[in-house]
Amino acid sequence: MGRVADWLNGGDPDGPAKVKAWLTGNDGRPEGYTYSVSILVTGLMVVAIVVYQFTNGYGSIIALVVALLAMVGRHLLEAQSRRDFAALHEAQSQFGRTRNQDYVRYIRLRGESMLRDNRALRPQSRAQIRGLLEWAEQREKKVSGA
Repeated sequence: MGRVADWLNGGDPDGPAKVKAWLTGNDGRPEGYTYSVSILVTGLMVVAIVVYQFTNGYGSIIALVVALLAMVGRHLLEAQSRRDFAALHEAQSQFGRTRNQDYVRYIRLRGESMLRDNRALRPQSRAQIRGLLEWAEQREKKVSGA
């Protein structure tokens, strides 16, 4: 029984926490800027399994195509978000080098656009954008003399 307990614990004292993290998918890796579609995709796979017999496979194909479209859509949103965040951070660093107010305006306009248009952003991503917007607002106030 001791060997089974060691195996379940992963061979170390933090084993139960590691197993729980693995089971829940929360293992400390970055989750990305947008929400995951893994629950939706898993559900669609289950639907594909269930409807296979009743639809001669056609219902399964439809469910799996929808799952594939969800994964591709999430990938596209994530890639766009990564590019946008990289551009925002680069604008912030370029402002630090040049003091050009166009960078501050870009951060403000692009950040507001991202918050308004991208509904798939996670709360941490929205908070990061809000932080950049506050930073830009402070720089704009310094220039206007308020």
